[in-house]
Amino acid sequence: MDLSGLDLDIANNDFFGSLDVVELKDGKTSFQPSAPITPTDTTQKLNSISKQAMEALEKDDILPLPENFEAYFEKTLSQEQDENVREKIKAMVESANHDSRLIALEKTFNDNFITLKSVLEQLLILCKQLSSMESNTNKRLAEIAAITNPLGAQNAIKVLLNEIKGFHKQFVTQADIISRSYRDMYAKSSTTKSSAMYDTTLGIHSKSFFLHSLEFECKNGKDFPRHCALVVFSPSKELGAQLIDQTKLITTFKNIAKIVSKNIGSKDLVSYLGGGRFGMLLKNVQAQSAIDLCEEVIKKCKATNIFIGDLDLYLHIVMGGIVFDVNKTPESMLEEAKAALDEALNENKTLQFKQAENKSGGAFSADDLDIPGDDLGDFGDFEIS
Repeated sequence: MDLSGLDLDIANNDFFGSLDVVELKDGKTSFQPSAPITPTDTTQKLNSISKQAMEALEKDDILPLPENFEAYFEKTLSQEQDENVREKIKAMVESANHDSRLIALEKTFNDNFITLKSVLEQLLILCKQLSSMESNTNKRLAEIAAITNPLGAQNAIKVLLNEIKGFHKQFVTQADIISRSYRDMYAKSSTTKSSAMYDTTLGIHSKSFFLHSLEFECKNGKDFPRHCALVVFSPSKELGAQLIDQTKLITTFKNIAKIVSKNIGSKDLVSYLGGGRFGMLLKNVQAQSAIDLCEEVIKKCKATNIFIGDLDLYLHIVMGGIVFDVNKTPESMLEEAKAALDEALNENKTLQFKQAENKSGGAFSADDLDIPGDDLGDFGDFEIS
């Protein structure tokens, strides 16, 4: 195959890079290797942070799994004093994070658009059929008006009725296609929603994903043990008493969720459990580190105030936590964390953290915190602009 006429300039482009051609004595060509990359301040910092993260893993006797390394890497990176370097490395890490769930979501999104296109095409056909029926009916009525013979007029009317029945049959067929397409779209959307990772109203993880993650942690924690903590938190009694309608409650909860999410690790989880209570899973933390983190988050929330109408609200929250125990069920641990929260609320504390008690079973019920405006369930049916 003669390719001499093609302009195949691959010497310098984004995919092949710079390929410097060197002539050999026998007429053949070779490619001169590129010069080694000169380390920059950022890459040197990156190497240093990675080494520190690995040393911390070994020191704390944590398995060097990718997720564990990432958690320690993130913690070490947060202590970097050079903000410019810290943000550059953070941006690079975030750009490399891809999630298969996003791919599945994109596929569902695209499939639904294809289905929507089909629905619109069927509606167009239906409109054309309606237009055709209108033209045909007007034509037949004009013909009937011109007939003077009663018997002839009667026959013409029968013809018109038969034609209308034919159109009606076509309408039913198109309507059935549209209905089936809609049901297909609804089923796909419902499946996606039920397995969604995030609660789009509050901007945190969904309750179903949170509970699934607790089960996953229990299952894998037996073979790959690590220190974790489970926390349940809610607005203080004083703050909860002021949330007398859904608008105030959702706005307040969104701000609390935002502050908490921003001040914990990217691999840690936060979710709304219902009844005015949130759940939080802190990974790769000893009990004291978990306590320190909770106190810091409580402090950040307490220092934040928001205005809703003429109401000035300070985001006071209360937390109850336990050490995660892989030998217990997620439900029993949530119940214990909830009990710790109730104890903190009753004793006017901001945090109550304790070792998990030896009890099993018991479904987690989070519907006994008295917040006037909270009858919202899991926020699944609310959209906030």
